[in-house]
Amino acid sequence: MTLACWWRTAAVCTFAVASGAAATIDYPAIENPHSLVLADSGAASRWRALFEPTPTWVSRQIAYLSWKVPEKAPTLLSARLLYQGDPWTRRVTDSTNERRWNASNIETRSAVLREIRWTRDPV
Repeated sequence: MTLACWWRTAAVCTFAVASGAAATIDYPAIENPHSLVLADSGAASRWRALFEPTPTWVSRQIAYLSWKVPEKAPTLLSARLLYQGDPWTRRVTDSTNERRWNASNIETRSAVLREIRWTRDPV
């Protein structure tokens, strides 16, 4: 486990404890983000947008998800933060630029960490 991966895992655990959401995190869904099903179509499209090769308005997408589906927010944020795979493509023939994906992946993870940091303790 690399140091960066350890820090991300520690951030997720801290988020779960601080928000009192330890019971609401769906750990199998974190392992397989494709399995997450959101009833709201707007939230579902924003969730998929976070895995695109070049996502747009990442901070707004994350804020929308936290606001629209607060009960699943800890799982969604944790799943995206710990995601290690390739970008989600719509077609088999879609190709991605590895360098661009790495840059957008770092931007998305940073936005997730900012959202976790700004989550207030209910106490």
